[in-house]
Amino acid sequence: MINMDSAMEAEQDGNFQKAIEIYKALINNGYNTELYFFIGEIYRRGRGNVSSNIDEALKYYFKGAVYGCVDSTFRIGKAYYDKKEYENAIKWVYDIAEKGYMQALGMLVSMHNDKLFSNMNVAKTNVTKSDMLADIWKEFLEEADDDSKRKMEKFRKGMPRELITKAENLAKKQIQLDKDSGY
Repeated sequence: MINMDSAMEAEQDGNFQKAIEIYKALINNGYNTELYFFIGEIYRRGRGNVSSNIDEALKYYFKGAVYGCVDSTFRIGKAYYDKKEYENAIKWVYDIAEKGYMQALGMLVSMHNDKLFSNMNVAKTNVTKSDMLADIWKEFLEEADDDSKRKMEKFRKGMPRELITKAENLAKKQIQLDKDSGY
């Protein structure tokens, strides 16, 4: 019988090719499309009897992203980041960072701290720097712990004052809107 238990058993036995076949069968039978991410991870890592193949992994991450799998979306952005295609990385991770996916948020902060934003056309992503900063700022304001404050201070270092002010105001407005709407 093909089910998640049999896929997990195949993985535990080191037969990752069989696990991939089971995941594909489960997807074809209408099972959770996040299984595309699982297949992508097997190819990315090169597990057991399956060789590492980033192109094959990306094929499955793209399928997972189409169905809304945030883990797949992040892996696509990470692949672009690793290839130093930062504009494409932002295109893939911005929306999930905005929704609270911490690894994506961390990637954006890292790119800013490494001054990678100045080398790309952020406007093509339909996101302005102040919007991006506002979303990150909002996240830190909501956390409000010492670690978050230190990270935000590091993040805002070197940013133009008018950009910081605009971002702070946007973040505060968004927090108030969230409160008013019951979030």
